[in-house]
Amino acid sequence: MRIRTVAVGLAAAAMLLSACSDNNVQDYRDTHTSRAPATERPTSDEPTEEPTSEEPTDDAGEGRSDGQTAEPEELKADVELPMSESPAIVTWETPGETFHVYTQGSSTEGCYPVPTEAWTDGERIEIDFDPAEPGRACTMDIVPHGWSFTWEEPFEVTGEMMVEMRRLNLTGRIQIPLPPEPTEPIA
Repeated sequence: MRIRTVAVGLAAAAMLLSACSDNNVQDYRDTHTSRAPATERPTSDEPTEEPTSEEPTDDAGEGRSDGQTAEPEELKADVELPMSESPAIVTWETPGETFHVYTQGSSTEGCYPVPTEAWTDGERIEIDFDPAEPGRACTMDIVPHGWSFTWEEPFEVTGEMMVEMRRLNLTGRIQIPLPPEPTEPIA
């Protein structure tokens, strides 16, 4: 009786572990996302009403008109961040010219989102992130990550601005308010 109980327990554990494999996670993502994989294109030779592209498009830059972009500079600092419920902190170093973005995540390279570009029209800011690599083995330590962005053409800041971050987390887009006043550097 005892051997049967152990065998049943081992079989149940093996089934649970196989359900958590990367292949099953990818299968879940493929069937539970709003974007259809590139292989599910119309197969008919007849033209469709809307042209299809070979590559899936990204909405980075959607709705952007005139404005300017800035590249991130990584901040190297060992700081403690008061993150609480927010996935990021944004602060002005010099309003309208330089701002900082801080997040937290694993110390393993590729296990946390990294900003690629910021855009502004002087009224709002958008930051695009490269998401963490799916399926990557990551350490469970939580460390701060920070970046600085400097605009080539400073602008006047008259009030709080909304900073939209794209692909910072699994929900796609988040908005965080950026107060108009400069703050003391966190580092």
